[in-house]
Amino acid sequence: MADHLQLRGAVIIDSGASAKLLGGKIGFAWASMKALAKYSDRTVRFSVDAQPAEQARVTAVSVANGRYFGGGMCVAPTAEPSDGWFDVTIWSGFGFLDFLLKSKALYSGTHVRLSGTRCLRCRTLTAESDQEVLIDLDGESVGRLPCRMTLLPRALQLKMG
Repeated sequence: MADHLQLRGAVIIDSGASAKLLGGKIGFAWASMKALAKYSDRTVRFSVDAQPAEQARVTAVSVANGRYFGGGMCVAPTAEPSDGWFDVTIWSGFGFLDFLLKSKALYSGTHVRLSGTRCLRCRTLTAESDQEVLIDLDGESVGRLPCRMTLLPRALQLKMG
């Protein structure tokens, strides 16, 4: 599961009808391209694990406990649901052309090596902005910044088999 700030929130709002008409992966890609065509980075102040706040212009931030979202995008390739850490991926300066040229890297997980991508690990992330920044929670638009996300280790017990 992953939480995503801004761009993904805009995509979720746009993708419902597309997914029904075109199927999940193609519908999500189409909604992503439509959102990127009219999107601009937002200034976000964020802090991880009570460290001093940073401010950055961001396209999107993913706070993930698992590796995948959005029809198979490997947003956090090193995430392990049982390790007690969020894997945070921050994209800055990504636009429509980047999506077209680099989307394969997002599905393979190699996007973490691209310029404009930063990865962090934390147990708590807080974020705020003076601009409207949408929040997507596992495919649902749930509101806007400010937010605080905290991982509760071993809060969900799964039994396989």
